[in-house]
Amino acid sequence: MPADSPFIRDVPAARALTAWRDAREAAGCPARVPASLVPVTEAAGLVTAGPVWAVRSSPPFDAAGMDGIAVRAADTLGASETTPVYLEPGAYDVVDTGDPMPDGRDAVVMREHVHYAGGAAELRAAVPPYQHVRSIGEDVSTAELLLPEGHRLRAVDVAAAAAAGATELLVRRRRPLLEGLPALAGTPTGLSFPSAHAATSFAGAGGYSRAGLRPRPLYLLAALLSASRVYLGVHYPSDVLGGALLGAALGRSVERRGAAR
Repeated sequence: MPADSPFIRDVPAARALTAWRDAREAAGCPARVPASLVPVTEAAGLVTAGPVWAVRSSPPFDAAGMDGIAVRAADTLGASETTPVYLEPGAYDVVDTGDPMPDGRDAVVMREHVHYAGGAAELRAAVPPYQHVRSIGEDVSTAELLLPEGHRLRAVDVAAAAAAGATELLVRRRRPLLEGLPALAGTPTGLSFPSAHAATSFAGAGGYSRAGLRPRPLYLLAALLSASRVYLGVHYPSDVLGGALLGAALGRSVERRGAAR
């Protein structure tokens, strides 16, 4: 590596991953955050701990795809501008978009294309079977894979899971970084640490900061990366270092605010 390189050293990815895993195990950090079942309404932003399968089809029935009337396609044969077909009440059903298709109906005529003569519906064009009909399972079919393991749930994912019948999802929770700072740091909120070692380091470093330790600006960034939980349920191993750096940085920040007052 050139002497003027901004990098300390170049470590192969495989060796770096092995070192990271060893450090994680030595610090007592689990490989992943434990999985738990949560209501689907609370799953947004969490990570799936296993594949999510559809337990029902969506739509669960043949549904009208347009507002209009549900008819038998065969009853509209021969309809045209010059030879309209008239359907008496009972030969059609008024439907709105999303309504289940009535028994015996296999097509929908858009409301704009229906003219009424008394109680009869006048049709000026024939329609094919399943025109404007959404078939059962058109969006999702029962037993279809919706989401893989390790997928961060967005609002659209939660909606799809709910539409496919899910009421609970197996996820890995994120540990919040800020939960309430220790009193040593001088604020009413704090931190969630990966282990007791990190919490102890945080408190000790906070004391060092009050004694005059001056952390560099990048310490806080390093601490946020080290002391926080890794997204996707994997922990950063350097919890002790992270706790110390974060304690030092935040402790010093509190002191400066106090001095400014």
